[in-house]
Amino acid sequence: MSSMKLLSVLSILTLLTLSLSFASALTLSNPSNDLTMAANNATVTLTNNDAVAQNVTLSVSNIVSGGNQVLMQVTPQAVDNFAVSGTSSLKALINSIVGEFEFGSYTATLSAVGVDASTGVSVANATRTLTFVQSFCENGETGSLEITNINIDNQGEGRESSWNLLDTIEIEVDFENNGNDDLNDIFVELGLIDSTGKNQANDLDFENADEEQFDYGDLNEGDDDTVTFTFRVPADFEDGNYKLAVKVYSDDSGEDIECADTSNDLDQTFYHDLDIERENDEGRFIAFENTEINPEEVTCGDTVRLSTDVFNIGDEDQDQVKITLENSELKLNLEREIRNDLDQGDKEAVNFDFIIPEGTQNKVYNLELGAEYDYNRGSYRQSSDESTTFQMRVIGCEAQAGTGSTGGTGSTSGRVSSVTATLESGAKEGSQVVVKAKVTNIGKETESFVLDAKGYDSWATLDSISSRILTVEAGQSRDVIFTFDANEDSAGEQSFIVEVRSGDKIETKEVVVDIEAADSSSGDGFSFDLGDNTLIWVIGIINVLLIILIIVVAVRISRK
Repeated sequence: MSSMKLLSVLSILTLLTLSLSFASALTLSNPSNDLTMAANNATVTLTNNDAVAQNVTLSVSNIVSGGNQVLMQVTPQAVDNFAVSGTSSLKALINSIVGEFEFGSYTATLSAVGVDASTGVSVANATRTLTFVQSFCENGETGSLEITNINIDNQGEGRESSWNLLDTIEIEVDFENNGNDDLNDIFVELGLIDSTGKNQANDLDFENADEEQFDYGDLNEGDDDTVTFTFRVPADFEDGNYKLAVKVYSDDSGEDIECADTSNDLDQTFYHDLDIERENDEGRFIAFENTEINPEEVTCGDTVRLSTDVFNIGDEDQDQVKITLENSELKLNLEREIRNDLDQGDKEAVNFDFIIPEGTQNKVYNLELGAEYDYNRGSYRQSSDESTTFQMRVIGCEAQAGTGSTGGTGSTSGRVSSVTATLESGAKEGSQVVVKAKVTNIGKETESFVLDAKGYDSWATLDSISSRILTVEAGQSRDVIFTFDANEDSAGEQSFIVEVRSGDKIETKEVVVDIEAADSSSGDGFSFDLGDNTLIWVIGIINVLLIILIIVVAVRISRK
């Protein structure tokens, strides 16, 4: 691994390679035993093979990195009266950077031009190519960490170096500590660098909790391990050329002390070239992302909303797209049309609302989303090869009509729940009334319960039930909040029924609520409420009257 390590220049690794060597009086060379690198310099050797002394001028071409120009300078810039067969060690220095070096490699040309020191006649020149590399480690690979293996597995339709939108990618990174000391706070990070040099890895949809930066922990000397990144290329990811990079570093020691980012498994040693491509299969142009079914568990009579983002991941624009939602058992055959164009990379939000019919069987149903597109003259000429399936669970729909109780506590045989209820707010006519019900699973297995309220129509409207469906483990309880809007004329004793269903079993609980009359005031005068601090108010009023009396007396005295 040490033979692969790139040498750093500032935040830039520098690899010197021979570009052109003239059979002339001047040569530039950097034999490995003479090559020395510091934090921001590279040493090369200049040799005069001519029979006369020379005055030598040295220069380095500038580098353009993205939109930034990196200015280069050689020290020394000139060598006067350079002796025959003389040698000089020269340092190629970065003089200044406007902005930052972008990720990647860049070349500059080091030139040496010699003239006869006595006549001024040009006698020789030599050049060498300098390759500057900005890799994933901030200051280049350094320390005792090593990446021993990187495996890229595209589990979707694409390949290792060619990813499609919606492909799932798994990347395994093997690493080890080759040093003599334990290393703390090891991080393994994934980079996906776009054509402008920006890292877009955080836009991938990661399945692993740490996402693009894996917080591994400590790694003892001689130990090795593996971390796995799993992610999906989202439908709205920008297609184009990218560079995949990986680094392993110690946050405790510092990335400038312990960091590795090269591997023979990467086709460019410190990165892997790959393309992210749009779909060219006409039957796969439309994709669905961020699909939600609310609620996920439903019962008969519930209104369900399926919402989804529709993406055009294909390589053709679409003038119009039809989205379908189907399930034959629920007699669902719904359509929504997107008529305002869906060009490449565009997305459109679509919602479907439907009601679960009475008598629906309790089970999991597959809801199928499909698309029709390539619209022309009133018809769609293309449809998705495969529908996209989402699951919805229906429970509590098989209770028999007429069972249970409408007053007090009742149930069918084989009770599995008990219900208690308490008033959680004040109860006044014309205001909200909040009741908390506690549902306890008294059975021996985990049960799902469907909750409802009945018998309130004469005095209130139901605003909300915090949870229509509860899944409760055996012996456990869960709370549900019922919120009502009491009518203006609802004063007096009122009641409603909490109904809890599980399969064909129904448990009911009558809840009695005493509704207070709304506050009123007489038109002949006004009322004054002193609250709970009557004495303090009385004292305050007396003090005000005394002050007024003192003022009146003082005014009268002054008039005399």
